[in-house]
Amino acid sequence: KHYKDEWHLINYDGSNVQGNNPEKNENDFIWLDPANPECLDYVLSIYKELITNYEFDGLNLDYVRYPHGNYDIKYSSGYTNYAMNEFKKINNLSGDVRKLVEDEKIMNLWTEYRCSKITLLMKEIRKLVNEVKPSIFISMSVCSDLDYAIKNKMQNWKVWANNGWIDLTLPMAYYEGCSEIANATKELVEFNKDKAFSYTGIMCMMDNLPSMLVVRQINTLLENNADGYAIFQLHDLLNRKQCQLNLRYSVNRFKSVHPHSNINIVLKAFKKEIKERKEYLNVDSNIIITLLNDIDSIITKKASLEENIKQLKAIKEKTNNSILKKEINKLIRYCVVSNDINKRKKLL
Repeated sequence: KHYKDEWHLINYDGSNVQGNNPEKNENDFIWLDPANPECLDYVLSIYKELITNYEFDGLNLDYVRYPHGNYDIKYSSGYTNYAMNEFKKINNLSGDVRKLVEDEKIMNLWTEYRCSKITLLMKEIRKLVNEVKPSIFISMSVCSDLDYAIKNKMQNWKVWANNGWIDLTLPMAYYEGCSEIANATKELVEFNKDKAFSYTGIMCMMDNLPSMLVVRQINTLLENNADGYAIFQLHDLLNRKQCQLNLRYSVNRFKSVHPHSNINIVLKAFKKEIKERKEYLNVDSNIIITLLNDIDSIITKKASLEENIKQLKAIKEKTNNSILKKEINKLIRYCVVSNDINKRKKLL
């Protein structure tokens, strides 16, 4: 398929190619105009083709935004004829939008307008997935700092999550330290509650920092109750052999199972991990045996998620060990979030 020249996003300086973008890796990019309904239909047609013709488990949405640079008016974008005319009509304005947005109040309206176009795209993607292949998950890779995401990239992702359009939230917490990872994860978990799975995105290659930092960051996000994590980016990780070894013999010593997997898969993985860790848990062996038998009972019954939640809560109540209670709480959360997602998909 081909797209029209008038679909190109226009920058403040009138260009349609990113050339002076402060985020240099975006230079030479050509963006499509999120405000143009024809662009929306075009992008949706690509997603429809993908989920119709291929057996994906889900869609991870990245670069669902405007280009970097909107904090500074001279690097801002979105100035297509379609967008400017619609913006002026909505807000009863006249004149050159490039001049109008020099007023802070009008710039705020311009930001809201552009954010609304990305939000509309997200809404339509969710609707499309529910109509064509509701079984797949939607995840998002977004800037972890919401204020920065809104003002710089027109990406109000909390609206998307609040509306139930996202199943796995994956903010890109690409920081050098662990305290920033902790704060980003705490905010994510607190915001999501039971609406979506909370995965924190980290970067394995940040200014040649020590390879053990990745392990420390993963431990930090898990300590702050993230459901999981994603490491950006694969080719960097493949080029860092020591980093691979550090992961393999620490946080990734067990084969990973996604918390959003089928609950029986998660329960079987939980059983295996408890067995392998039992001598380090400092828990009476009889308690471990009882717990594993109870988990076996849930797996065998293949009951609904609601019933699994009740059974897991009952298991937790009769378990006195704080370590095991914490692990069972994770299982309960996975069931609760999965159940909420399933209900939401039916309503949407």
